[in-house]
Amino acid sequence: TGLCVQALLRQAVRDSCKLHLTYLSPERGESRRTLRPLALIYHIECTMLAAWCELRGGFRHFRTDRMLAAELLEDSFAPEAGALRKLWMEQESWDFAFAP
Repeated sequence: TGLCVQALLRQAVRDSCKLHLTYLSPERGESRRTLRPLALIYHIECTMLAAWCELRGGFRHFRTDRMLAAELLEDSFAPEAGALRKLWMEQESWDFAFAP
């Protein structure tokens, strides 16, 4: 269910663990990606995961309602998590406090 996926995503963000995601994009169809999850963003219409996408080599946002499957990997990116999160926030020009 959606709540189980969101709990898994929160754990991945909190613990700085990589995720394997199967995602359905309206433009590109189904794709499989390895992500370094940075934050969950709650909008009125949807919830999104902000992450570093290893496939695309950049920051991407993924709607949780388009996630077909998500698997928590044992790979940690904790040493670079703070720097990645800071760079993501600078690129997005968002000004808010982050508390892991």
